[in-house]
Amino acid sequence: NDISNLAKKIEAAFEEPLMRNSRVVNLSTSIGISIFPDHSQSSEDLLNFADMAMYKAKANTQNSFEFHS
Repeated sequence: NDISNLAKKIEAAFEEPLMRNSRVVNLSTSIGISIFPDHSQSSEDLLNFADMAMYKAKANTQNSFEFHS
């Protein structure tokens, strides 16, 4: 639950457009989450699992997060 709340706060930080050189810049986030030691104890595996979850989040919608499953 704490991790979901943190991911939601990160998403919210990207919701407002930014001004850059007199232009409006819209950003979006896609967050993949893997948890130690639930998903793995290997840092390489954790990064790979988070990466896979991020691509799943990207496929679903902008400004989303997914846990590795």
